[in-house]
Formats: sequence, C-alpha cells, structure tokens
Amino acid sequence: MWYYLISGVFIALLLYSWFSKKSPESPQTKRFSYKTFDDNNEPSAFSITTFNTLADMFTHFHYYTKPSYLDFNYRFPLIQSFLKELDSDFIALEEVDKYPEFESFLSSIEYRSNFIERSSMKARDGLVLAWKWKKYHQIETKRIDYNSHWKCDTNINYKKDNVGFVSVFEERQSKKLIVIACTHLYWDPKLEYVKYAQAAMLIDEVIKMKNKYQCPVVICGDFNSMPFSNVLNLFYGKPWKPTGNKEIDLEIESLRIKPWFKFRSAYERYDGKAHPKFSNFTLNFNGCIDYVFHTFELKPKRILMIPNEEVATKEGALPNSEYPSDHLPLKVEFSMS
Repeated sequence: MWYYLISGVFIALLLYSWFSKKSPESPQTKRFSYKTFDDNNEPSAFSITTFNTLADMFTHFHYYTKPSYLDFNYRFPLIQSFLKELDSDFIALEEVDKYPEFESFLSSIEYRSNFIERSSMKARDGLVLAWKWKKYHQIETKRIDYNSHWKCDTNINYKKDNVGFVSVFEERQSKKLIVIACTHLYWDPKLEYVKYAQAAMLIDEVIKMKNKYQCPVVICGDFNSMPFSNVLNLFYGKPWKPTGNKEIDLEIESLRIKPWFKFRSAYERYDGKAHPKFSNFTLNFNGCIDYVFHTFELKPKRILMIPNEEVATKEGALPNSEYPSDHLPLKVEFSMS
C-alpha cells in the first residue's frame, strides 16, 4: 500500500513540475543575458528597464500569433516574470491599457508607479513609470501632452494623442538626484516630422527639469524611429538631414527646431559599434525603435542583450509563446560620475 501511495505522490510531483514549466505563470528563469562594458569599472549606481508591453486593445494587429498567446491572461504573467527577473530600480512601460492590474502587481513587489493616459478617446493606453520606493522617492513629475504643440492648431497631422512624462527622483540614502523621462512617439514613418516635433518638445521639457535640479538625465521608451533617422539625430544634437521630399522638408523647416543638446544612447555600442538590429519584431517589420538615452554624467556599465533572430522567428514573429509583446525589453545599469 505504501509503495503505491509513494509512487502516486512521486508521479504527481513529476507532472506538477512538468506542467509548471509549461505554464506562463512559471516560465523558465534566467532567460536573460547581458553585455558588460569592460571600459567601465565604476560601481553601478542604478538600473532602468523600458518595455513596450503591447496594449491589449492592439493585439488584433498581430493576426499571425496564436490567439491564446495574445490573451492578456496568458501574456500578463509573462510580463510579470520579465519584470521580476530584470529587477530594475526604475521601470518604464509603454502601451499599458490595464493599469489597475499593473499597479497591483508592481505594488506587490515594492514599486510605486505613475500612469499617464493618452489624450485619445479611442486608444486609452498610456505610460507607466515605476520605482523602488524603499530606495527612491519622487520629487516632481510632469505630463507632456504633444497635442499642446503649437503646430496642432494649424495642421491636424500633428494631433496624434501621444504623451510623455518627466520625473525627478532622489535616492534616499545618498540624496543624489536623477531625471527619468519616458515616451511613446507616433508610429507612421510618413509623418517623421510629427515624431521630430514630439521629440523636440520632450527634450525641451527634460532640459528644463535638468537645469532646475542640476542632475543627470535618462530618456527612454518607444521612439518609433530607426538609428539612422532624423529623430535620432535630434537626440545626438545633429541637424535635420533633407529627405528629398519637398513637402516633408518644408514642414520640418517651419518647425524652426535647432538641436541644442547632446545625449548618448546606451545601446549604441551593442555589437561594439552600432545599435541592435531590432527591438521590435513583427511579421511585417523589424528594427531597432526602442532606446535608452542619457546625459554624459552617466555611463552604461551593463546592458540587456536582445534575443537573436532565430528566437524571434521560431514561431513566425513576436509576440509568441515565450515573449508577450512584439517589442523586447531593454535594461541598462548605469554608473554615475
């Protein structure tokens, strides 16, 4: 009798172990790898993760993904496991349309968070910034509504309901300050001048906050812009390069934007000399469009590696059974001079 009882328990434990590994609630651990910069021997000061989590309202665009993998009840446990394992001091999330669920989860792992919803009545997703409240406290935060740009009064193309925000934090122990900004810029490549205006507005607000508190800055999020784009040139302090499209170039000239500040991109040396090939991978597009920019007082010490193309395409494209979004998370550990 005892033999059968013990055997039954043993088999039950094996089955439990097997199914728990298959379940999105208990995915494999240590899925992430990192690149360490050998030229930075300074201790890590803080870390930040940015991740476009794919709003539940937008999952229908990913028709190529198995429907059960698009279900929020499947994807959310994966998102939770990602954020737990990454364990960053700051978390910036884009395309969040179920904030109560995110807020509850983040609170359970000792983060406090802000949510800024888009202006649109149709798309009610937004941005989340979370921080480890036992280590940092928030001093000030400001919403950036790109619909308030002066161009929106004369050109409807600029009114896209995108938002950004900028916050200032103080580390409780050292009293050091840091400005963290997050955004999600408009997507359409045909309207690059809209993204350019949004980025300029964001930079302007960030620099105002930096000058007020005299501290380093991190700007992260989904910029919907490739590394060679004019939006990236703006963050690098470089002038606009003519596109050859007279209408677009005239529109850019009318903005009267002159680059006035230089940032670095934490992932610009991903393979030693360039950004990763992609941070977003769908059936119809893949490319690097997510970034973590920073001022020169900060220096990347370690960055999260991007899965290779084989991983991204093994089920066609993202999202899939292991990755809950069409975007991949970025994480940077910074040292501070």
